[in-house]
Amino acid sequence: MNPAVNDDTNLHLHTLDAAFAAVAGVRAAAGQPKGAPPKVRIQIDGVNTNWGNVAFAWAVDAVGRRRLTEQLTYVRNPVAAPESGVGRGERAPSQVGATHEDIDALFALIRNKALKQNIMDPTEFEALVRDARAPALP
Repeated sequence: MNPAVNDDTNLHLHTLDAAFAAVAGVRAAAGQPKGAPPKVRIQIDGVNTNWGNVAFAWAVDAVGRRRLTEQLTYVRNPVAAPESGVGRGERAPSQVGATHEDIDALFALIRNKALKQNIMDPTEFEALVRDARAPALP
């Protein structure tokens, strides 16, 4: 990702790239077609680092130039858009100002643990997430 992208947008986009790579690996191991499924739906928190022009540009690029999927629906939680979604990496409409306390509470647990640690690689972060949420995660 571009180091000039401010705030947590860089982490958000890096996570999306890593997720697409992981899905492609799982599909390849299962003998399924290469890459991600033809229709992907990403539902995110509406904070400006996730819901802004840089993230929308990533979505358009993921479908257009990089061909990660044929249709990407990028929506804000909770969704007021029809399930058919929006193609070609465009924004889908959603309710503005709605909250989702369950996800916020989960991220608060992770954040509080992360503040006390110096995480240097993805495996350390995965362990932190599992520890913060234990025993609910497998």
